[in-house]
Amino acid sequence: MTITLTPPPDTGASPPTIDAYFRGLLDWLDKLHDQANALIHDGNEKFKALRLAEQKKRHPRKRKNLPDLPQEVNQALIARFENSHLAPHRRLGDMQEAIREELCRIADHVTLTPLKTAYHAVMRDDSWSHHTQGWGAAKYARGSLLPEEYALKRHGFDTHVQKVLHPTPEWGKSCMDAKTEFVLWSNIEPWQFEAVKRTITITQAAQDMARHSVHPQVLMPLAYAHPAVNNPAWHNQPTDGIRIEL
Repeated sequence: MTITLTPPPDTGASPPTIDAYFRGLLDWLDKLHDQANALIHDGNEKFKALRLAEQKKRHPRKRKNLPDLPQEVNQALIARFENSHLAPHRRLGDMQEAIREELCRIADHVTLTPLKTAYHAVMRDDSWSHHTQGWGAAKYARGSLLPEEYALKRHGFDTHVQKVLHPTPEWGKSCMDAKTEFVLWSNIEPWQFEAVKRTITITQAAQDMARHSVHPQVLMPLAYAHPAVNNPAWHNQPTDGIRIEL
């Protein structure tokens, strides 16, 4: 399916400047994302009600622990939502993908201006999101911020990474119970950060991680075949003043 993009409304300029067009696309993307979530939530609730009614119809004497419906019956129920929910959701997904491609296409042309005094939290990650790495979870949570941190510095912005330790829950004492969160701050407007992060290539991201001994394949598993991901020459390269403190 091909989606033809036209400048979104209310870009603030006529014809829109690149900056206004970029911000308009971001706003448009957020609205489409909310519409898609609302549509899928409404569809799920209606499907659950329809499925329950069918289960009760088939087993009128049972009040709980109703048997699952046969797969062909479930598929028939899902098909009822094709025109009302599934097809519109696919169209919204296609539009979002087209907007993301357009944002990437024009990201290099956005005007980037460092703020003089204000800093914004533009990205965050935590050790719980990388629990499969065991005791290295905090390292990979911190490492996931590296490509954006280096990109900001390349564009002349200041950066600071804040480490936040969350209390260990009472229900456990393993290495995964205490959550360590890392927050990337920079003197950049959040919408401009959306442009900066879209200028990062897989090669740059892999290099920025590898120089801190953060294996790129862990954080970018779908890029495992890319030659940049396993380049041993990038380990122990200059870190441009960026340090990982866990």
